[in-house]
Amino acid sequence: MITNYFDILTSIRFQIAFSLILLSLSSAVMGREIEATSQNWKNTRTLESASNGLIYSLPEIDQTALQSEVKELSHQLQQRQEELNKFISDNKFSASDAVIIAALPGGLIYAAFKKQKSVTAQKNLDYVRSQLDSLKYDPIAKQQYLQKNLLASR
Repeated sequence: MITNYFDILTSIRFQIAFSLILLSLSSAVMGREIEATSQNWKNTRTLESASNGLIYSLPEIDQTALQSEVKELSHQLQQRQEELNKFISDNKFSASDAVIIAALPGGLIYAAFKKQKSVTAQKNLDYVRSQLDSLKYDPIAKQQYLQKNLLASR
């Protein structure tokens, strides 16, 4: 009796059937989870259709929240720009640095480190300035311009 039971468990048919049962149960469970999350997904997205019949989904964007985040980011970038400008002006080579470089044996190493800090700060400042420049144009006005063209093309 035990050998027959063991033979059934190890048979290929039983293994295939067991795998199919597990697979069907897992897909049913996943289907329930997807259905539950799809309702949340539908509430935050819009469905659009193209002229060729393709239907696509776009996220809904809260314009006031987006504007406040852009303003906050711009303010943080301006603060960072002021900090970097102050750091660069404070770390320029002065007469006391020239004395240190000439008098101390490690003066050239000191100068190299100070110069590297200044170069790194300048690179960061350039990056912050480019980010600020990209935030200067009004995305709402640009979006309205694009929407007018989109409506005209439809």
